Amino acid sequence: PAAEPLSEEAQRLERARLERLRHVDLPSELLGKFAEYYSEEGLRKRLELMKHPAIVMALERLWEAANTDAADEMIDFKEYTEMHRKITLALMPEQGPRQALKSADEDWVVDSEGVSGLDRERFFWCWFELADLWVDSIDPEKYAHFLENTMYMIVEYEEDGTTRWRSDADVISEHFEERRKQGKADTAEMNERKVQAMWSELEYHRKEHVKATQKRMRAHPGWRSLSNLFGGVYGLSGPGGEELDADGNPTGKYLGSGGGGVGFCG
Repeated sequence: PAAEPLSEEAQRLERARLERLRHVDLPSELLGKFAEYYSEEGLRKRLELMKHPAIVMALERLWEAANTDAADEMIDFKEYTEMHRKITLALMPEQGPRQALKSADEDWVVDSEGVSGLDRERFFWCWFELADLWVDSIDPEKYAHFLENTMYMIVEYEEDGTTRWRSDADVISEHFEERRKQGKADTAEMNERKVQAMWSELEYHRKEHVKATQKRMRAHPGWRSLSNLFGGVYGLSGPGGEELDADGNPTGKYLGSGGGGVGFCG
């Protein structure tokens, strides 16, 4: 039987997803190498991979691991930033905490699509998009392997079947173990000892990032919308809300309740 036509919302979502796949910041030499994947036919083939059973199963397992509060069925900004950090440590720990914190904010704006959290659909999409960036073919088994392998590097299972994130140090060790499996030797600039030392300064960089972000938000005409988008993590949680210091402690100071501005995505 013929497939039922997509609803207007489903068509809108499909167009948005295709645009996300189309507009990837790749070096020109790689765009030439993978030109067939960026044709209209190639884009649709890649999008169809999201329906492949092996990929769906891998995404479901990732959702179960990441959704620490099953009651809300939502990945909020705080949960997202922890997941984002673990992914960074597994794939690109050399990026360092300062850049990783900045990237998490930027990726959240894109992945959350202007709402307060990732539901299952948005969560599936952001992980699928990650696999799409890292896998150099459109073989569904390779996508599934990437997702499963990344999950193994960042998640560990308890005896009762529940999951928790591996420690940052353990994820970094998993990254270098994976490098060794691929025959990549350590260098003066890229070795586990140096990367572990760099990430040991995470808390310092986190405090500096909070202070810098609070400053930028206060200067933005739509700071309330910005604060809501980031779930109040940066201490600007709403009209008249109490401001937090870089350690997340109440300062006793309250932000003014002036007129609202434009939204972040508006």
